[in-house]
Amino acid sequence: MCLKAGGTIRAAHGTLPLPAPAVLAIAALANLPLVGRPGSGEFVTPTAAALLGTIVVAWGPLPGMVIEGVGYGAGTRTAPEGSPPNLTRVVIGQSCPAGTPGQVVVIEANLDDQTPERTAYLCEELRAAGALEVFTTSAQFKKGRAGWVLTVLADPARAGLIEERILVEASTLGVRSRVETRRVLPRTQREVETPYGLVRVKEAKRPDGRLSLAPEYEDCARLAREQAVPLWEVFRAAEEGALRVPPESGRG
Repeated sequence: MCLKAGGTIRAAHGTLPLPAPAVLAIAALANLPLVGRPGSGEFVTPTAAALLGTIVVAWGPLPGMVIEGVGYGAGTRTAPEGSPPNLTRVVIGQSCPAGTPGQVVVIEANLDDQTPERTAYLCEELRAAGALEVFTTSAQFKKGRAGWVLTVLADPARAGLIEERILVEASTLGVRSRVETRRVLPRTQREVETPYGLVRVKEAKRPDGRLSLAPEYEDCARLAREQAVPLWEVFRAAEEGALRVPPESGRG
């Protein structure tokens, strides 16, 4: 959300600095991200701030999508020369199909002063918050301290929430992020019959047409414990079952 970085506006209570006090109060209550920008005039009114704080569930750059519609709303104020037009634009679309290059936000933070238990908990919280992937890399920081580099892949629409979760749960005082292009393979998931029970199997098609199989670990681990058999046997049974029954005739 862009706010006027300086200047004033006339209101019922006289001349007020921008952003208006009501906008700042709403932003603080709704935990809205603020970005200052040069220019004259008011970019966000108290009413707009209240609506955004109620409706918006995540902030970030425009995600990759197949556009279904674009709408504009124009205000009555004439924008000064050199300022952005007095317009609001809404873009509606669907997520890009699997295999289409899209954008992903890579978020990183250095962790050199917290326990392994705290780091493990943080990773679980980030996955629960919608992170696409979370992993740590061992590293050595200043004064010879051992620690981890936390790396998180996030959808652009959820990047702000992920960054906030890191700053709440981790000992780090800051995070860094960058936008990268990501291409993923088309994938499906179905249930496969095995001698030990049903296992969900993820199937991805390679560019050359080959099929990659990945049995769901949680299903295999549960069945291995229940049936008192090695984990690898359940994995192998799931892969063989998926190859034996073509996807179009499989269950799920």
